Parts: sequence; structure tokens; C-alpha cells
Amino acid sequence: MARKNLPGYLLHKASGQAIVVINGKTTYLGRYKSKASREEYERVIADYLANGRKSPPQAKTGISVEELGIRFLDWCESYYLKNGKMTETVEHCQRAVSLLVKHFGKESVNPCWYYS
Repeated sequence: MARKNLPGYLLHKASGQAIVVINGKTTYLGRYKSKASREEYERVIADYLANGRKSPPQAKTGISVEELGIRFLDWCESYYLKNGKMTETVEHCQRAVSLLVKHFGKESVNPCWYYS
């Protein structure tokens, strides 16, 4: 069966990750050209086709971006210490996490957002 008009398996150059864009939403698949990313692409496309060429609803993984951010900042506050005081790095991490939470706070963390 020919793959006609399916979203492509693409390279996200900045991260080296494989991605697929479905209805304007980017899904990260893992390291580009890895077996795991190709399998994840096949799974995402199968879900897409099974859902009538629409983005399937996101399954919850049990942790939100907001919750992950809180855990990360707790870790930062205990790790980035110098002479018993938090370093400037903690403030940088807080700014970065606040932007993620502002835009994606309630989104479920996708287990494919890692580098294989």
C-alpha cells in the first residue's frame, strides 16, 4: 500500500531528533534515523490514520510539564550551591522553566522527548 499524503518523517536540525508534524503539532520521535524513532513514527501515523487523519487525543502520562518543572527546580536549588548559597544558575533555570510552564504547563510530558 502506497503512503499517499502522509505527514513526513523529518529531521529537527537543532536537536538532532526525528519529528512528524500533524495538523500543525510537532511530535518528537527520538534520535533521527534510529530504529526507535522509525517505530514511533509508524505508531504515530497508525494512530493518525485510525483517527480519520486527525490528531489523536493526547494520552496522559501521569506528569505534567508544570510538575516536572517543579521537580527540576527543587533539584536545581540543592545542586547549584556555592558556599551554602544558590548560584545565579538557579535564577536562569527558574526563568526557563517559567516559560515552559506558561506555554505548556498542563501538557502531559511525552516520553519520547529524550535523546536515544
